[in-house]
Amino acid sequence: ATEAPSSTSASSQIEEQETEESTTSIESESSVTETTQVTEESQTVPSETDSTSEEQAKTLVEANNREPQDIRPLLEEDDFFVLPIKIKLGDKEIVVSDDMKPIELKKDDVFQIGYSWAIPEYLDGKLVAGDWYEEALPSGLKKVNGQGELIDENKRVFGTYLFADGKLRLEFNELVETETGIHGVVWYAQILTDEGDGGSGEISIPINGETIKVPIFMQPNGGTSISKAVKTDTQTPGVIDWEVSINTNLQQLVKPKVTETLPETLRFSQVKIYRQTVNAKGVVTGQIEPALVEGTDYTVDKNGNVEFIGEYQNTRESFKLIYQTPIIDEKIPAEGGRVSFKNTATLTTETTSAVSDSATTTRDYGKNKKK
Repeated sequence: ATEAPSSTSASSQIEEQETEESTTSIESESSVTETTQVTEESQTVPSETDSTSEEQAKTLVEANNREPQDIRPLLEEDDFFVLPIKIKLGDKEIVVSDDMKPIELKKDDVFQIGYSWAIPEYLDGKLVAGDWYEEALPSGLKKVNGQGELIDENKRVFGTYLFADGKLRLEFNELVETETGIHGVVWYAQILTDEGDGGSGEISIPINGETIKVPIFMQPNGGTSISKAVKTDTQTPGVIDWEVSINTNLQQLVKPKVTETLPETLRFSQVKIYRQTVNAKGVVTGQIEPALVEGTDYTVDKNGNVEFIGEYQNTRESFKLIYQTPIIDEKIPAEGGRVSFKNTATLTTETTSAVSDSATTTRDYGKNKKK
């Protein structure tokens, strides 16, 4: 599987979106940061609990006298983020699970990851202004920089968030010293481009000391159903090699077949078939070894017609077919001269119309019929 979809660095549009989400979109996510302020009245307790109150006050004073720090070592468990992770594609929220289907992505999609975070109750009164928490950003996405404020539904600001240097950093202000129940959501958003790999991949999201893997499928912004060309790098006298590339647009193919139409001057000899990788533009980027196995992955008849079987009879893979076609000397005109060879390949499936492409090459012959 290829790496996950590529995406672009945040444009001014995305940066505006990120800042806005911290104040608007995040609010709509079941109120980003709900807090319960500790008032003087709530701190007043009956005289019989004075010793407890004094101990709490002492703890608070000690906490407020220290330097700001990373709060990860203060966590009893690595439980700063609230699971499950939130993911949105456009306006659609996607549920992340172990058996989820790949998320279909394409160029210009807005892909968002929502980090729901919460300061645990056992840290109430133990944090100081400037304390922070950091987490690595997902792999499989291009890193995007951005920043904003941590704001609750009442427009109270509890700090800032920053996406930079491959990390998400949340830094808290003085309100964490006096309030409890602080939690919220920070959205990591970006507009996908047609840079990077197409096809199957995954986005790996580090969170709470673990990694959540989200399967994706990047639909190329280009590619073709079939293309044919003369394979010029391996030509030998008396033989013409052809290269057929199918499904570089990574469509769903149901029982695909490739039919060869050879001129009378050629005969089919053999075919080798390989899976191939394509990028998000639909351009071939590599050939995957080893070759497919005849009888297991495909069948081929005496005329070179190929039918995909087994795991490839319902597929979104792209394939390269390399045909070898010897020239039939008896069909070459006795007077010699320049002879044209045209070959046509046609892709058919049970769910799509037939699509064809042709290629032509020439060979020069003398009267003795030799090249």
